[in-house]
Amino acid sequence: MDRPLKEHGLLQAIVRVNRTCGEKKKCGYVVDYYGVTDFLEEALAIFDREELGQPMESLDSIFKQMLSYREAVMAMFVGVEKDNLDALVRIIEPEDKRAEFELAYKRFASTMEQILPAHVPTEHINDLRWLGYIRAAAKARFEPGKELDIADYGEKVKKLISEHLESLGVRQWIAPVTLFDSDFSSKMKTLKSDEAVASAMEHAIKNVIHVKMDDNPVYYTSLLEKLQQLLEETKNNWVERKKQLEEFINGHMQKGEQHEANALGLSVEEYAFFETVKKYLSESADVTATANCVKEDAAEYISQDIIELSKGIAKDVSEIIRQNYVVDWTTNLTKTGDIERAIYMMLNTRYFKQIKMNIRKQLVQPLLMLAKKHYAVLD
Repeated sequence: MDRPLKEHGLLQAIVRVNRTCGEKKKCGYVVDYYGVTDFLEEALAIFDREELGQPMESLDSIFKQMLSYREAVMAMFVGVEKDNLDALVRIIEPEDKRAEFELAYKRFASTMEQILPAHVPTEHINDLRWLGYIRAAAKARFEPGKELDIADYGEKVKKLISEHLESLGVRQWIAPVTLFDSDFSSKMKTLKSDEAVASAMEHAIKNVIHVKMDDNPVYYTSLLEKLQQLLEETKNNWVERKKQLEEFINGHMQKGEQHEANALGLSVEEYAFFETVKKYLSESADVTATANCVKEDAAEYISQDIIELSKGIAKDVSEIIRQNYVVDWTTNLTKTGDIERAIYMMLNTRYFKQIKMNIRKQLVQPLLMLAKKHYAVLD
């Protein structure tokens, strides 16, 4: 601004400058050569201040705010060596700490975006890069299935962080990391210690279990329990934990449901029914004497009778759904009710001798939920 502007004209000029444009322009900049901002208070007096808010803020005040945000986020890592990535990431391992870090980091990045490229010392830019590196490492370790978002800070900060991660050779950390990526092993090798690798593997496994839990709740709950036992047994022994997690991935995760289903002569969908039925029957005291579960030395052994009974029910449920299938049955209450009744009738007519009435009733809803998950659309 290089000429006198007052009242409505001054505010209109500021409003035009403040028009944003997505990620490329988050705010506007007013360069006042004339001194017209001295008339700002006079201009605001004729408008509702609460409605207008703060129409303009000096770069000096934003810089001071940036320093405050920087101090808050940097304070989280006081006392930890700046090049000890494992220790730094461990600071924000708890979910509440990661949420605190995320908020503090975004505030720091957002205010820096507003004042770049001028007015920002190199040391503060380097602090932001360093924090971005920690953030990427934490994402890779604790949230491998989630993509790292670096786009919401504006173009200038995005470029700073992106180029820094590229230079460190960890650009791939931005994309989701899953157990089933073809380059999963090579990504793990970029981590610098057994602790980092073990931690990344642990959270990658947990991510898969979380994603697939609804597909087969019994199976994946069992896997989660096995994982927790493994973690407890290898506490503070990162070399052994890494080794056992690799075996866990190669055994339980890579082979997974398909291997177990094939061994029983079932499809993956039928295997989900099987696991649910088996759980209800083995835990029930009302199952007939020929279908009892034997416990020995705290280990549970499921009788062959229960296994065969569970397989039969799994196949029958699958067949019932295919026979009664109609389009949109999972969202239409009447159609859903038809299949629910068909499942219940099948249990009552075919298995009334082997399974007590209360257990048959308990089985209907879990089987129906799995049916909705796996048979919403038939091939």
